[in-house]
Amino acid sequence: MTSDELEATVEDSGEATAETSGSSRLPAAPYMPGKSFTNSFDRYASDGLPDMFDSSFFGNISGSTIAQTRSTMRYFDLIDDQYVPTEMMRDLVAADEATRKETFKIMVEEKYADALALSLNATSGQLVKIFNERGINGATVDKAIGFYLHMLDYVGIPYSSHFKKRRPSAGNGTRRRATKKQAETTPPPLVINRPKIVTEEEQKAAYIQTLLDLAKRDDADATLQDKIFDRIEKALGIGAGPTTPPPSAAPDGRSDSDSP
Repeated sequence: MTSDELEATVEDSGEATAETSGSSRLPAAPYMPGKSFTNSFDRYASDGLPDMFDSSFFGNISGSTIAQTRSTMRYFDLIDDQYVPTEMMRDLVAADEATRKETFKIMVEEKYADALALSLNATSGQLVKIFNERGINGATVDKAIGFYLHMLDYVGIPYSSHFKKRRPSAGNGTRRRATKKQAETTPPPLVINRPKIVTEEEQKAAYIQTLLDLAKRDDADATLQDKIFDRIEKALGIGAGPTTPPPSAAPDGRSDSDSP
């Protein structure tokens, strides 16, 4: 199977498809990015329209994107079943922007007659129902409606302001992605490991280590270091004097301890 045949299989097996005359299948509604579709005509006008939209024309673009692009072209009768541009496609590429928009307006009014029958006060739920009736469900509904609204903006057809208030359809992974992002951005709990001091000797060792760390600091001058070392010596009991004064001598030369 060639790459074009494989992409045709992907294109024809999409969920948003509907039977038409003959053996070909057309999408119930396009769901590619609308801006990419309308901007492509300027590129075709400057670079030249290919003889056919085979896989080599698209280069490194993914197969699913190629399938969506060609399905959209087929939906508006811009290519045939062999991906060859129709006369309508050639006219759109050659036309100026105003003429192109006017032509697309006629095509949109024909292809979306059911959706355009809704009033200017219709809700997003009513619009979703229209696309559901076309056989489009799940996350594809949001993409198809997005394309539809882009085309209305592009050709200047007004629509209900409530259409912009729709919620994402279930199954598109929006909630899961938000939960995952929140989990990734939540910092782990702060754990402080404090040394466990049990005995007096361990307390003394910790105190001496703290003094040594202070003495090693770059901003510790000689005076500060001397004071720190004095404290360390006192903590170690080095050079400590007697804790009680010696007994005083009595006037007769005897010590207080010799007094009666």
